[in-house]
Amino acid sequence: MTSISRIFKFLFRILISSLGALAILIFLGVPAGGSNWTTFFSETGTMVSGAFSCFANGSGVLSRLINTLTLLIPSLIIATIFALVVAIQIVSNKESRLGRFFTGAAFHLSALPPFLHGTLLIFCLGIWIPDFTAAEFGVRVGLPFAGMFSDRIGEGSGFVVQARDLIRHMILPCITLGFGQFLLLLTLFTDLFKNMQKEIFFRSALARGSSVRDACVNHGIPYLKPYILSSVGLSFPAMVNMTLLVEILFSWPGLGRFGYQAFLSRDYTALSACVILFSAVCGVVMGLAEAAADRDKYSTGKNAMM
Repeated sequence: MTSISRIFKFLFRILISSLGALAILIFLGVPAGGSNWTTFFSETGTMVSGAFSCFANGSGVLSRLINTLTLLIPSLIIATIFALVVAIQIVSNKESRLGRFFTGAAFHLSALPPFLHGTLLIFCLGIWIPDFTAAEFGVRVGLPFAGMFSDRIGEGSGFVVQARDLIRHMILPCITLGFGQFLLLLTLFTDLFKNMQKEIFFRSALARGSSVRDACVNHGIPYLKPYILSSVGLSFPAMVNMTLLVEILFSWPGLGRFGYQAFLSRDYTALSACVILFSAVCGVVMGLAEAAADRDKYSTGKNAMM
């Protein structure tokens, strides 16, 4: 019954995304002589048949999804790991300056849009530092902030060269995209660890001589794993929304930038495909996180009964 309910949830999200695409279609308007409903259903039928491509230039939408996931997945993993480490540090040493700094940053900076600190990173690490090092030392040291590969990197280059160039281009977008996610997860994880300190097993671990940090790592993370997975899954759609701004800011050839270009050119099929694919990715990730969390809760409860 649980699997059937998840399938219905996924189909409901796809339906909502289709209605969102229809709303965008009505907002943009259709060509002269057409109607909103007929255009929407005809172009939706075209997408269902597998034509996930742009009518203007024939470029595919599915290929852009891979570029977006290339940016999304590392950012999410790094933000989750850093949030766990800093949350444990905050709980372990409440008087630490690092903990107070990140607590204040999570409170004041979490509402800032990503293009603000993204623009600051571009100016500092992409423009000012390279110009300064070139003027003072004769060597230009900095990070690229536009595109996915350098112009000098061609298809004939080796895998190591392409991977190194890709990683250099991913640093600034990943920092910009993961910063807001890090602050959001840090607040959630800190509250989870603070509430966990009231549990009997945690106080028993402290009574046996374990430090707060060791108790959080050895006992807290396994206990909180279902809640951590649920928090990551529920915060994933917010990260997908930030991808649109990040890809536009850094000229990343992903699905968000493709959808923005489709919006400007009124390419309704490509725009609807972007909305539906974004919804499908969010639905799959949230479903996997929910399934993993339910499994861990079941195994934790089963072990507790034994």
